[in-house]
Amino acid sequence: MERLEDRDPFLPNVAMFDPALLGRFGKVKTPGKQLTHMDMWFGDASNVVLVKIGARFRGAIMAIDRDKASKHENMEPEGLW
Repeated sequence: MERLEDRDPFLPNVAMFDPALLGRFGKVKTPGKQLTHMDMWFGDASNVVLVKIGARFRGAIMAIDRDKASKHENMEPEGLW
């Protein structure tokens, strides 16, 4: 974990998500014995992540604005990279 935490917080591949919203992807059902892995594509700087689960489900999730979240009164400094 130390190696993962020792990174520049301004790298473009750092994104913040609401875990409750990510958890909803766990409810996606796939037919038969298809794997239910969630494939995520982080394509560009728009912070929209495309999600693919099985052969039938396609979706997207938007990352949280890091600057706005860092200014929230309940965000502890340790909660950010």
